[in-house]
Amino acid sequence: AVELLHLATEHDEVHPELFHLTVDLFRAVQNATRRHKNALYAYEIQLLGLLGFKPSLRQCVSCREDIESFQSAPARSRIRITGRGILCERCGEASDAGMAISAAACSALERFQSCDGLDASLQVAVTPVVAAEVEETLHHLVRVHLIGMRSLRSEHVFSRIQ
Repeated sequence: AVELLHLATEHDEVHPELFHLTVDLFRAVQNATRRHKNALYAYEIQLLGLLGFKPSLRQCVSCREDIESFQSAPARSRIRITGRGILCERCGEASDAGMAISAAACSALERFQSCDGLDASLQVAVTPVVAAEVEETLHHLVRVHLIGMRSLRSEHVFSRIQ
């Protein structure tokens, strides 16, 4: 988290919201008894929002179709996520932008994005498959918005924590 924050901001810029979000992350991880990675997921998606890169996760950025209609789609249905937000399956078929994402992963990201405090993210239940997809999607979004960013060294460390 600190490495990401360092790469995302200039050395002498003042960002009290980012500071408080980072302190909130440390507190949530320290107090977590399970689902500690959820706090990291919520931190990353909220960090992007505070930097002005909040993706739209409630409706398609092209046709404005609501995410609720995605939830009733078959599990094999795929939507796409771009730096701006989600594209429904119909709009996504017309574009190769972004990356494919399941409705379940999109819903989980939206819950992490809207958590009031990172402790709340620890209550979000996701399957290991959805968690892996959320993690992959966040890596994609971070790289899209923080152009030229090198791979984070901490990614390797956190990938080893179960």
